[in-house]
Amino acid sequence: MLKPLALVAALFLGWQGSAHADYVVSAQGVDFSFHQIDADSFTLRIQHALDATGDWASADHLGFLAFKGLGPLTGLSGITVSSNAADTTWSYRITELNGQGCSANAKSGGLCLSSAPNVALSNDLMLTFNLEGTQIALDGPLHLKVGFTQGLSDNIIGSLLSADMLATSACTANCVTTPNDTPGQQLPEPGSMALAGLALAGLLAGRKLGRLPAAAA
Repeated sequence: MLKPLALVAALFLGWQGSAHADYVVSAQGVDFSFHQIDADSFTLRIQHALDATGDWASADHLGFLAFKGLGPLTGLSGITVSSNAADTTWSYRITELNGQGCSANAKSGGLCLSSAPNVALSNDLMLTFNLEGTQIALDGPLHLKVGFTQGLSDNIIGSLLSADMLATSACTANCVTTPNDTPGQQLPEPGSMALAGLALAGLLAGRKLGRLPAAAA
């Protein structure tokens, strides 16, 4: 059985390990949420896409995605993408997404992905990305780019989304549901977790000190 202080340390480390990055952004009625699974994998959830407004209203497929600020990608050797939609193949470049797709000439250091065929939109599309290679460290802050299409065309419909995603710990209203959280739930800050751990340690230590030996009969 773990001793009290060892138990506190284990709980604290567990809290730290679960505090992966989560970011959200919304545009034209569509909600996007990023959830970091571990050092080299993450999910992107796209919700309410079939109810998009503005110049996305006619879009029915996802053709392009791009991420900036993921962290070092110098050793990237491959990416696997899975989703809750029909199977598709994704290709990637360390480059920029613009109105024509993944530009071969851009030098932004961003990660641009294109699907073949395009992914049919739904009101709850979940994509899981596993990055392969060395020197990969997802650390944010994150900038997201999205290119919606119509049918299997490579022409981007409406505006090309290009927006910074907001950390959920900074979200105070209208927070988007992230894959492992309830609506509006915010991740605990590392500082608050440390204070909770110290408070619990102090409580247990106080109880231990308060146990005096019984008087001899």
